[in-house]
Amino acid sequence: MKKLLQSKKRGSAITLAVVVVLILLAMGAGLLSLGLNSRTVSTRTALDIAARCAADAGLTAALFEMNEKLKVEPWDGSTLPQATDIDLPNCDATYSYTVTGDLTNGYTIRSVGRAEQATRTVCATLRLQGLFEHAIFVEETITMEQNNQVVGYNSDTGETGLNVQIGTQSTAPGSITFGSGTITGDVVIGVGGDPQTVVQSGGTITGRIYALSEEYELPTITPPALPDKGTIDVQSTTVLSPADSGIYASITSLNNGGLIEITGGDVVLHITGDIRMDNFSEIRIDNGSSLTLYVDGNMTFVNGAGINNPSGKCADMKLYATGTDPQVLELKNNSNVFGVIYAPNADIIIKNNAVLHGSVTAKNFTIKNNGTFYYDEALRDVSVSDEGVSFVVKRWYEGSS
Repeated sequence: MKKLLQSKKRGSAITLAVVVVLILLAMGAGLLSLGLNSRTVSTRTALDIAARCAADAGLTAALFEMNEKLKVEPWDGSTLPQATDIDLPNCDATYSYTVTGDLTNGYTIRSVGRAEQATRTVCATLRLQGLFEHAIFVEETITMEQNNQVVGYNSDTGETGLNVQIGTQSTAPGSITFGSGTITGDVVIGVGGDPQTVVQSGGTITGRIYALSEEYELPTITPPALPDKGTIDVQSTTVLSPADSGIYASITSLNNGGLIEITGGDVVLHITGDIRMDNFSEIRIDNGSSLTLYVDGNMTFVNGAGINNPSGKCADMKLYATGTDPQVLELKNNSNVFGVIYAPNADIIIKNNAVLHGSVTAKNFTIKNNGTFYYDEALRDVSVSDEGVSFVVKRWYEGSS
């Protein structure tokens, strides 16, 4: 009997050992399967990320090529950028893209990224963006003293009281100082800036104050090739037509009521020196005409002098500060200007009771007491032939593969 029991115990131990081994094998197999599945998921995720990166790279490349096409005049939309199986550097992934559409209906980019079996697709609709997206935009400082107003309207639709946007690239404390008055709209500051320190306001800002997500590009503008014409010295009335387009050393109008009349179409002037208008003298742009000024020197409008567009279209008067030295553009004492000013390297000063309709880009911008600034929202409607225009993403979305 004793021997029989001992024999049975030995059999039970063997059975128990077999059970334990089977359990360990099952656990090992489970862990192995879990590890394999985790590795598969990780590999699939990595490939998916690589494919998405490739798709985004293709979209960026297509946008770059569209803006390169803009540099060739006139615009030719008969052939649009496309690419197939372009290698993504430092990665086993490729991208392909196509651009479809036209100027009337807009353009769409479709970009497909592939990494082995993973495929991701992204799409973007494009719009044209000009130099005058903001009411006021500066590289460094905006200073508004007492009782100033900034508000928008639309000369095409007749709408008034529209929201505007002013801003700076700077993140330095006090880059935007607003004494009193009202800004109807938003204020933007440089990337990573703190709104509580960058903006110092004693007035009313009806919209948001926030930091840009990326730096706003301010392209360099170069005057076109024009013939030399001498100087413009206004005694009473000087009439300029497209035939008078050219390079002039200066513009001076000091007499009471002196008038420069722009008529007959598009007039383009490159002023290598200064512009000075005084004593209620005026640059007047007739209906159906326009004036584009490239100014290398300083510009001063004092004692009621101004630029008048009876049409009310600010796009009919464009001023580009193109000098290499620091420039100063001043509007003093009841001066009025209808137009746009693009001067990212210049200081612009609007003094007592001056009124500006249009848009301003400057290095530093100052409005003294009782200055009023009206932004014309119609300036956002641009064409491929406009100075400094570029394609930007209007809407981004993931597409089907």
